[in-house]
Amino acid sequence: MGTVLDITELKQVEEKSARLAAIITSSSDAIIGKTLDSVISSWNDSAERMFGYTAYEMIGETIYKLLPSDRQDEEPMIISRIKNGERVDHFEPYGR
Repeated sequence: MGTVLDITELKQVEEKSARLAAIITSSSDAIIGKTLDSVISSWNDSAERMFGYTAYEMIGETIYKLLPSDRQDEEPMIISRIKNGERVDHFEPYGR
């Protein structure tokens, strides 16, 4: 007796995930992932070059660490739009 398991769909998902990871890693754009609580969950090499912080320093921190004091009020508006399924346009980055 034996078991046969079709893993085609799993392999396709893994390949797609690997392609997306390669795009993020090799991008010259800063790509930062964050939770709906504004906590940074991913940080690519370009974000490190642009902002001057390593992924180790930033993952687990809030995005507020990057925002100047006069623009801190933008983050709740961004999160609200995301929660409502609205598109959020590109925002200018802030350096260290």
